[in-house]
Amino acid sequence: MDELILFYYYCWLLCILIYFFMPKSTVRTVNFIWILVFILTSQFYVPFASIQVSLSFIVLLIGTLILVGLSIYRLYEFTVSFICMISYAGLLMWEKTAPVLFFMPSKIIVPFLIVMIILFLVKTLSHRVIIAVVGLTLGQLLYEMILIIYYLHYTIGDYVYMTYLLMTVLLLVIVECLIRCVKTMFNYTKALLH
Repeated sequence: MDELILFYYYCWLLCILIYFFMPKSTVRTVNFIWILVFILTSQFYVPFASIQVSLSFIVLLIGTLILVGLSIYRLYEFTVSFICMISYAGLLMWEKTAPVLFFMPSKIIVPFLIVMIILFLVKTLSHRVIIAVVGLTLGQLLYEMILIIYYLHYTIGDYVYMTYLLMTVLLLVIVECLIRCVKTMFNYTKALLH
């Protein structure tokens, strides 16, 4: 139940940020509609053999493939996405085998570590968000496939994954806002001193 509330909270927060703070363009409209479709399809599951796949996960997977196709995605971005994918799946496996080793709740530490990896490796916000979405989506697919092979889980794309993804994207946006504020303050004080 906690993940459901966080999911809706983060989705609507992203909707507000996109609608009110992005410049009016087709990118804003597509992102806004994509998140609304993501919210609407979150409660539906599609049975596939003995596995249930969340319809919002399918929407997200299709959207990430479109994002990769439309953006300039070079070998470097694929490598960083692969690193995020392996890191995300590894962190979830580590949590599954030794939950005592996490000194903070996993809802905070997993997105924080993924954001730190992305911040060190990627420069622009748009590439950071695309890499985070691609890496976490494929990482979740890898993690769920490992669990399904061992008959431990039968659902792909639950609310826990969605909260991890949304928290990661929100942290990336917050960090970018903080970086811009610090740069503006630095330039302002530099102009005052001269």
